[in-house]
Amino acid sequence: MLTLSTQFDFTYFLTKLGPAQVTTESVVRMPVRIFPTWFVCARVEWEPLSSWVDLNPRYNVYRSETVDGNYELLNSSPLTDTFFVDTENWNSSKFEMEWWVIEILLDGGVVHKTLPVSATPKRGTFQNNRATEINRREWVLLTKFSGMDATILRRKKHGMRCPVCWDTINRKVVGNKCTTCYDTGFSGGYYSGMKTKVQFDSRIENKQYSYFGAFEANQIGAWTIAYPDIQPHDLIIRHGDHKVYRVEQIQNTELLGNTVRQIMRITELAKEGVEYSLLDRENIRLQVVTNGLNL
Repeated sequence: MLTLSTQFDFTYFLTKLGPAQVTTESVVRMPVRIFPTWFVCARVEWEPLSSWVDLNPRYNVYRSETVDGNYELLNSSPLTDTFFVDTENWNSSKFEMEWWVIEILLDGGVVHKTLPVSATPKRGTFQNNRATEINRREWVLLTKFSGMDATILRRKKHGMRCPVCWDTINRKVVGNKCTTCYDTGFSGGYYSGMKTKVQFDSRIENKQYSYFGAFEANQIGAWTIAYPDIQPHDLIIRHGDHKVYRVEQIQNTELLGNTVRQIMRITELAKEGVEYSLLDRENIRLQVVTNGLNL
């Protein structure tokens, strides 16, 4: 799976976006990325603008086979997540073009649309094939040998504020361990989990004693392939032992500016943290293995 995306500055097509026509005033430059899995699906991800933080944005996703063609609405109702998996293009070819447009619905009746984005490779054929092969081999390494089942939870940075702990006057979170927003200030706290494979480094056995007691290191390294896109402050739930980690730092390996491996520094969170309530929300259960038998 490979990150491929291209932004275009065309304007002549803006009157041809299907049933919901737009004007140049409603076009917004929001980052949109396409993660195609050829002959299976395409995952569309976008990054909302910070100015929409209190405007409760919802999204519609459109697709067309031509940049100026009729765009088909893909979702049945407006989305609140910042991603969409398009499974209707399973018979698409890497040698053909497809275009996606995101429609943004904000409180107050404001509507925006992005410029069309395609899965056109930004690299040359040789580099593109090499990047694809790197991801394929590393995915084999993760699935067959070194990877552990994990769920990635993208932290919300916009949307409806938490009705329990958000102070609308002082505009800050009051209280802690809120199971409505998980101390993020936004209702839901984190988007729906994305399952993948991650290789975790071993824990550093280092204990320091002081007047206040013993201190132990709780930060380790981890890595995975270029998909799904991971950002600082996202959470990683490790299925094997139900540990929850917060992503502190990302330093990716790139090929001509395109990510082929995501390398992270992650911090293990305390068991008392509200983030562990996400184990129930995501229906993650510990699989007990005894004598080779799954119980």
